[in-house]
Amino acid sequence: MLDKSLLEKNTVNYTAEQIEAIAKGFCPMCLPKYHSYRILNTYYSNESQMRLHHVKCDNLFDCEWDEHVPAVREDHGLEDFFNS
Repeated sequence: MLDKSLLEKNTVNYTAEQIEAIAKGFCPMCLPKYHSYRILNTYYSNESQMRLHHVKCDNLFDCEWDEHVPAVREDHGLEDFFNS
């Protein structure tokens, strides 16, 4: 799941429900149906100083949603747990 606080800061205005959908891997424009999105590429943005995913809705016929979202996942406190 992507980090919701970074999504809120680094994306266009979305509702809380749409942010939740993006964080879980779904297109925010296709709600209430849940269509996933695909990651087209991942790159480092000098402007935002973080890695971003360029994503597009899988529902190619009915939706043209195309966005750049932070590639950072939520930290549940288990990062590098098994490497310590």
